[in-house]
Amino acid sequence: LTMINKDKIKGFISGICVTLILSSGVVFADSISKTVTAVYNNIKIIIDGEEITPRDVNGNVVEPFIIDGTTYLPVRAIASALGEDIDWDGETNTVYIGEKPKNKDTFSVDASSMEPFAEKQLVSVNSIPVSGGIFNYYITQNTIDDYMRYASENFSPDGTLQTLTISNIPAAKFHAEQACENIKFIYSACSDAEKNGFPKKENVISTVEQKWKSYISQLGGEEALSAYASSNSITVSDLELLAKKSFLATLYMENVYESKLNEKYDTTEYETILRKNYITAKHILVEDEALAKEIITKLNKGADFNTLMKEHNIDPGATTEGYTFTYGQMVEPFEKAAYELKQNTYTKEAVKSDFGYHIIYRLPLSEAAIDENIAAHREILASEATNSYFTELSQKSTVAYTSDYEKYITTIK
Repeated sequence: LTMINKDKIKGFISGICVTLILSSGVVFADSISKTVTAVYNNIKIIIDGEEITPRDVNGNVVEPFIIDGTTYLPVRAIASALGEDIDWDGETNTVYIGEKPKNKDTFSVDASSMEPFAEKQLVSVNSIPVSGGIFNYYITQNTIDDYMRYASENFSPDGTLQTLTISNIPAAKFHAEQACENIKFIYSACSDAEKNGFPKKENVISTVEQKWKSYISQLGGEEALSAYASSNSITVSDLELLAKKSFLATLYMENVYESKLNEKYDTTEYETILRKNYITAKHILVEDEALAKEIITKLNKGADFNTLMKEHNIDPGATTEGYTFTYGQMVEPFEKAAYELKQNTYTKEAVKSDFGYHIIYRLPLSEAAIDENIAAHREILASEATNSYFTELSQKSTVAYTSDYEKYITTIK
């Protein structure tokens, strides 16, 4: 809706996109694209007591919006209002506000310092040995370029993982511990999958193998795979092992998530809240008050609301099904008038807002919207249950450290 939402609010949870998001640190995942619903609600931006009109680089007005309850503001407009420069680096997908760091690409991990540990066992997770190469891979993937620059409290271009600190501990130890947590998560998921016979299910192993072949292809073939493994101080065999465990863990997590979706959750309280606080309404929006009065006169004489709506409405997002919303989601005059109406009645006087004049018709609360959002809520509960399940598995896993683990931490740079 130009004045309320640019797209129809599909239910009560605006823009909800329930996805199984697990902090497994799976490093072989494909890029993720999501379809979300953005809610536009005439959000004002006031900086130091003065309202600003956000505009893009071409001078066009850009509206803030809400996705999943989080408000997103146009970063260029905000930076300009604060008097800060802004720059976009398409190569690294980085937004710079204020002074852009000089000497880009000045930090990298010294892979040669980790290479001697590539084939040594550093830890075991649930009695499964883990080589230094797998740790090397995680560390080289997570300590490069801008990440170190901004994560380190005492970054300097000539610093090393021994001298730099993150969260007030040596960067070498920080990254080794993070690598261990990621490994625990994946290995514990794979152990549970084996325990429950998941790899024996139809197409699981073949899917893992296919993903591995696809990964090699994405890298550019066997020679590129060897070069990539070498640059990350990991053997090809360990890279394959880590990749396949990651693929298996992901498939298993998806399987568990699907099973959680089939569990019964008590959503009675949630449904009660929906029915108590949400309403559905459609409207005819016009710019001219005289036209609004003319439309109301026609309605009073028995004209069809939907017909007049299609003929006169200047809100491009409106449909005859109406908007389903709760308090605070619509502009105040619209909201107040809509809640005061009884079902299947319309406003006898035009409602003025910053967008024009509204004739509002309150519809019965959509049962489809209720069902849709209860289903979305169940997906949230299933996602939370899945996260808890795998987090608990990881926390319960046992880790035994070898003598080489401490040597590793004090050696890598």
